[in-house]
Formats: sequence, C-alpha cells, structure tokens
Amino acid sequence: MDLLVKSVLHRLPEGADAVLRAQDDEMLFASAATGDLDSFEVLVTRYSSAVLWIVRSRIGDGALADDVVIAVFCQVWHAAQRGVAGQGFVRVLSKAVGACLTGLDRLRCGPRPA
Repeated sequence: MDLLVKSVLHRLPEGADAVLRAQDDEMLFASAATGDLDSFEVLVTRYSSAVLWIVRSRIGDGALADDVVIAVFCQVWHAAQRGVAGQGFVRVLSKAVGACLTGLDRLRCGPRPA
C-alpha cells in the first residue's frame, strides 16, 4: 500500500515544473503550519482527488471514502500545527493516508482476541 500511495502522490509535472510545484507545496505547507487556512486549502484542492482515488481503491465505499479523505486532511492539518512541516508535505500526507486506512482496517476487523 505504501508504494501505491507514494506513486500516486508523487505524480507531478515533468522537469522544472515538477521542482517548482514541489517547492510551492512545501511553502504552502510551511504557511499552513502557522495557521494559514488559505494555504492549506490550496493543498487540499491539489491533493484531495489523488487521496480519494487511493482510499476508494482500498475500501470501495464512496461515502466512507469521502469521510476518510476528510480524516486524512484533518491529520495533516494537526501534524502541521505540531511542527512537522519540515518533514515534507507529501511525506506527512502519505503517513496520514496510511494511518487512516490502518485505523479503518482495525475497526473493520473488530477487537483482537485476548
């Protein structure tokens, strides 16, 4: 799953455009870390379709997938507020996707036997 997340989230334009886009994402994420909701909204707009695709490919359920995407971006926002912006936006986003999907898997499986 981790490879799927990374491959989808790293699909950026080729060449110089890719570098500029990645730098721009990092600047937006750093700005979001200071509480700038407008910067965070740009990141959500850019990446929500990719995250939704990843989540739907894993769980299938459209309404639940939408809820998971919201949870992912809530985790990213809270991570930014905790000061992890230096780790990089795509890395933080990938971790949030993985954490939300893992949490969902645990809920679906029910409690573990003692």
